[in-house]
Amino acid sequence: MNSKTKYYRRNGLFLLIFTAIVFAFVFLVFVPCFQKIKTNYEELSFQKERYLLFKYKKLNIEKLRNDYFRIEPQLKEVENLFLKTETPVSFLNYLEEAGDLSGLGSVNISSISQMKEKDSWPYLSVQISVTSGFSKFLNFLQRLENAPILLQIENLNISKKEDGSIVSNMLLKVFLK
Repeated sequence: MNSKTKYYRRNGLFLLIFTAIVFAFVFLVFVPCFQKIKTNYEELSFQKERYLLFKYKKLNIEKLRNDYFRIEPQLKEVENLFLKTETPVSFLNYLEEAGDLSGLGSVNISSISQMKEKDSWPYLSVQISVTSGFSKFLNFLQRLENAPILLQIENLNISKKEDGSIVSNMLLKVFLK
């Protein structure tokens, strides 16, 4: 063999070994590093999303807290609109007083029952019968509308008698605390 051939063989063998070392280095070092970088990037993206979500929640909680402190006086007023469960007599006294101030002879309360609907406020159901003139009855309704407690007229039946007066039956829903 000639020296040139030995030289090319030796260089070829050296080149083959060097290429094998480079491929081994790439596959044993760079590929795992890139996979670890990719995994760390995904974890970092996930953590960033969580951070932004918590930051958004924190801002919402702060906004809610500020809104609460801003409307707290009105909330206390709303709290007073509900009839206390322990004192329904105060509402009955109010009905009688509203009837007297409206010029009604009497307000007949025929039934009272406490109800609790599913997913709703508890309430007191009150059946009222009134016989009076139309203007006095309207005055009574205005007093109910301006009552210091939260109520709703569920059912209202009005009929006219022969003497010109009206008979009214109504079902009131009075919301409780």
